[in-house]
Amino acid sequence: MKDYQTELDILVDKVEGVTDKNWVEVVDELGLEVHPDSLRKSFTGGRYCGYQVYKYFQEKLESGYTEEESARLENLRRELYKEKCRVQDQRREYSKLLRESARYEHLVDRMEQAIEKIEPLALKTTHNSNPTSVEAVLILSDFHYGLEIDNVLNEYNVDIAKERLEALLKKTIYYCQIHRVQKLHLGLAGDLICGAIHLQSRVAAEEDLISQVINVSELLANFINQLKGYIPDVKVHGVIGNHSRINADKKSNMPAENFERLIFKYIELRVPSVKVCTNGLEDWITFKVKDQIAFLTHGDKDSLTNIRLHAVNLLGKVPDRIYFGHIHHLNIKDDNGTEIVVNGSICSTDEYAMGLRVHTKPYQILQVFDKDTCTYKLEL
Repeated sequence: MKDYQTELDILVDKVEGVTDKNWVEVVDELGLEVHPDSLRKSFTGGRYCGYQVYKYFQEKLESGYTEEESARLENLRRELYKEKCRVQDQRREYSKLLRESARYEHLVDRMEQAIEKIEPLALKTTHNSNPTSVEAVLILSDFHYGLEIDNVLNEYNVDIAKERLEALLKKTIYYCQIHRVQKLHLGLAGDLICGAIHLQSRVAAEEDLISQVINVSELLANFINQLKGYIPDVKVHGVIGNHSRINADKKSNMPAENFERLIFKYIELRVPSVKVCTNGLEDWITFKVKDQIAFLTHGDKDSLTNIRLHAVNLLGKVPDRIYFGHIHHLNIKDDNGTEIVVNGSICSTDEYAMGLRVHTKPYQILQVFDKDTCTYKLEL
């Protein structure tokens, strides 16, 4: 089989009369499936034909390129290299996305198999027969389930987490019954597990990461199922936190690489009557509370001073209410008509907080919306 240079030499020899072969013979020698006249016209026809271009660059190579031409070719080479790198990056990111999607689907399949072996949750309802228009919002965030704390201000472990969640359930039911709440919006606002992104978290963790996900998911599934026994309509809204991401480096982490997505899926599988509403892979979501727009996020990318602006930038409109956690410290602020509520935590003060010389007790926030708004700090 002839190489490309040899094939060009055959064509040049034909044009320059070195060979007496006709174009039919040239076509046969090159093994082409074209009409001889088509080959002749394409290689000899005019100023920009193959022959003229070939001779032009051949003379260039023999005489050498000027400095300007060399620079232009070098720039072209660089642009081609950059484009090649861009294509490689795109392929790599796409492959990574497919890989993470396959990994997530595999874990969901394993969860489904495990849940099939668990006894279904029983639902006992004691709903009020007289429906009302009262709604409520309960924010659950910053459990850091699996974290073990033992200092002069606080003690926390998985057993204490269960106790505090049981106390939270009783208080939520108590106040919702007092107000005859018809619809409860349950906001899962992130950092429900201790995670493994920080060395301190891994050292202080009482359970491995997978156990954290499974156990806190089961606790939440039971929590939601029992709420449904007393409140006619329970809506669940979920956003991911920063402690549940897979990679320690937040800049290289993808939204899909977050273990809290598995918690949301577990709840749906365990309590089939409940759907956890999320905003795809994003760490924020909106929902309606008595015709008001509520914005929910974890808060690791925001602060009390800029979160309203961030919400407006994302939504293109001003939300009526904003809920977030992350800082473990209660704060309620009216920012030009938007009420901002910062949730507390269930774990309370850990060694990191001690180092910052700050301390807050464990609590979560419940807001009830009737003719007026009532905010409860549910201390645990």
